[in-house]
Amino acid sequence: GDNAFAIEQFTAWHGNADAASRWSGFRIEDLFQLEQRMGRWSAMNRNEWDITQDAFEPLNSRNLLFRIMCIDAKDRLRIRTNNLYRYIINRNWPELLRFPHTPPDPITLATRLREYAKAVYYIFK
Repeated sequence: GDNAFAIEQFTAWHGNADAASRWSGFRIEDLFQLEQRMGRWSAMNRNEWDITQDAFEPLNSRNLLFRIMCIDAKDRLRIRTNNLYRYIINRNWPELLRFPHTPPDPITLATRLREYAKAVYYIFK
């Protein structure tokens, strides 16, 4: 809209993000999505949970965001290995790695069909 405060803040962010985009090679649209949309939404969502709950939102830190995005995609995205997350957990809370974790084994078509059939059964029961 035409909110002067919002325009001023976005203009300041855009100038800073434009420089960071040229320096890093990341598209400014990606930075906007990660920082403004996901980071702010997630931070607000966490704030609504409980005012006394501490929360850390990595998408609000451009420095950390750049470091994470520079990690090889196979180490930060692959479902089965999750090397980045295992490393972080191992450094901060190694006992946690003894427990089962998500995501579970990949869901097969047979599993999906079985769950769908159960849902339909309960609907028309």
